[in-house]
Amino acid sequence: MWIRSSFCTESGCLEAVRWGDLVLMRNSTEPNMAPLAFTQSMWRSFLVGVRTEEHAWKWWRSQDDIKWTPDEAAAFRAGVLAGEFDGLIRVEGH
Repeated sequence: MWIRSSFCTESGCLEAVRWGDLVLMRNSTEPNMAPLAFTQSMWRSFLVGVRTEEHAWKWWRSQDDIKWTPDEAAAFRAGVLAGEFDGLIRVEGH
């Protein structure tokens, strides 16, 4: 099941799902567009970057892989800061 930040107030939100060993991410307004795929280690690094506003997160936000509004990005970041996407990280042995 795709999850989105509880801070999302628009009809469009960034959402993610664990799919096997991957985490997939998309914008809910474009569900038929191919999602971004992250390995577990990439997802962990991505969340750290979102939390700390590292250069990689800022760079990624500027790319055209997923279209989003500043409000969608802010809601996603707020959800990451609240730990809402941590459950997508696979725990060894599970």
